Amino acid sequence: MNEKASSLLNRLTVILHHTRSADNVGGTARAMANMGLRRLVLAEPAAWDRARARRVATEAADLLEEAAFVPRLEDALDETTLFIATSARSREGLPHIEPEEAANVLLQEAGRGGLPSLVFGDERSGLERWVLDRAFAISRIPTSQAATSLNLAQSVMVHAYILRRAAESGFSNEPTPASSKQRDHRRPRPAGAWAQAPTAMSAEDLARLRSRAKALLLEAGYLNPQQPDRILGELERLLARAKPTDREGKLLLALVRQLEWAVGR
Repeated sequence: MNEKASSLLNRLTVILHHTRSADNVGGTARAMANMGLRRLVLAEPAAWDRARARRVATEAADLLEEAAFVPRLEDALDETTLFIATSARSREGLPHIEPEEAANVLLQEAGRGGLPSLVFGDERSGLERWVLDRAFAISRIPTSQAATSLNLAQSVMVHAYILRRAAESGFSNEPTPASSKQRDHRRPRPAGAWAQAPTAMSAEDLARLRSRAKALLLEAGYLNPQQPDRILGELERLLARAKPTDREGKLLLALVRQLEWAVGR
């Protein structure tokens, strides 16, 4: 794998939420290592058996040892500048893309200096609705209608393989028909073009903006206190599509601070 592809993949994090099987954690680490991904976060694991996970991970045991553990999924998401959720089911009202387009979005974000993530949910129930609402998009692997369920580690491998291929080629894939009207796509670009964009808004500034804007919008009565993340998620996706630079992120934070002062907060 070339150096530019490796540097892009090194900025990408795989987050597993509430994983029930140590075998799946080990299989995920193995799939990631096979394809050149290194950053693994385990959020609220339902069960953890290090020895069993290491047996399945085989040559990826070092990646497993470097994995980060966080007590809440929100903590992991606050460290990312953009994330794509995965789901085996179609969710009405939310943007769906296929893994090829997900790879494009994640690599473009990495090329801007961002810290993108791919999030996988509980083996039985998947990701909760609030996570899907907050995600930039939902990546869904097309399968036979007769058998739609994929093992967690298999799903990670499919996404990781496509990410590696896209990173090595340096070309954006064409949009899938199902998602072509959902966001602005670019034509394929020459290898190396990923790294030419301005510095992205940092994960820290993005988390700060989200927290302060949420509090402000709740106080103003704009967000539903019972389901604030539904509308907030749509606003976050809008912001993610806009791809704010570091300076633009600072301007947005300054705007929120001024609004807070104006309403006496």
